Amino acid sequence: MKSLSMALLFIGALATGTIHAADTATGEGDIAREKARAFAMDKNWDSARNEAAKATTLNPQDAEAWLILGTVEQRLEHAAAALTAFRKFLELAPTSDKAANVRQRVAELEVASEKQAQQKTEEQKAHYGTQGTGIVFGFAPFYKPAVTLPELNSTISNSFLIGARLPFLDLLLRYSTGTIPSLRASSDPANKGSLTSYTNVKNSIIGGAMEANIPLNQPFESLGGFQFNIPVYIGGYFMFMDVPNDTHSTMAFDVGGGIDLRYYTGTFLVLDATAQYHLSMPLWKIADQYGNNIEDSNGAVITGHARGPEFRISATILF
Repeated sequence: MKSLSMALLFIGALATGTIHAADTATGEGDIAREKARAFAMDKNWDSARNEAAKATTLNPQDAEAWLILGTVEQRLEHAAAALTAFRKFLELAPTSDKAANVRQRVAELEVASEKQAQQKTEEQKAHYGTQGTGIVFGFAPFYKPAVTLPELNSTISNSFLIGARLPFLDLLLRYSTGTIPSLRASSDPANKGSLTSYTNVKNSIIGGAMEANIPLNQPFESLGGFQFNIPVYIGGYFMFMDVPNDTHSTMAFDVGGGIDLRYYTGTFLVLDATAQYHLSMPLWKIADQYGNNIEDSNGAVITGHARGPEFRISATILF
């Protein structure tokens, strides 16, 4: 019996404490609401917003606090926040004599909110969309044409790009390195008849290109920030093969085309994944300064024709 009495007393104390805490919160909410009203009358909108938000937090059922918060947010041109507050007021006090006026405000704010969203989209398109300019950084984990000679089975190890992005056009510089398993080249530059076999010869390329992007859709529409493009790559490069005592080189035109998937994040960052096929056209045979050619293991003169696919990932930082 004594235990039951103690339990009832404990429950009663808890209930009393809970009611007291609720009353305290409500009282503090009333104070915050009236402070918000006073700040609003003085057109101190930031302070009014802070106090009104405090009032709705302390007493979420206070319709008048929500009305003040909505009015202040509307004054601050925060359409979305004002709509939330006004709708909460209508939920709590749908038959209030102020309800009709609030419903009219809601209708006006819905139109304003839509216009704000459209304006933001247009700003994104202008600054962070297809009209944006910036710096491009790219890496091609798979890039065969620039450093692969079909006759020599050259393999790529690195291919990096950097350049400038303009509307619908990229100006790119490329540096690539690879390794040629074996070739025959002159061991004595002055003696054209002297050829020696070499293995694991370094192969490098320095080139530049213009890459135009033909858009298939516009970003920030049905596909969100995604855009598909057809890249058209037109450029050239110098190819170098380092053998002992000398460097053999050639120059070639390089053209390519394919498909590009671009993602506009809506910020300063744009991401690309590009797949395309290249065809290169060397201007002369690969030779050293004395005109010595290089040969494959079967004795055939290497011309430097290169063709094949590229897969590239890149990021652009917009200004």
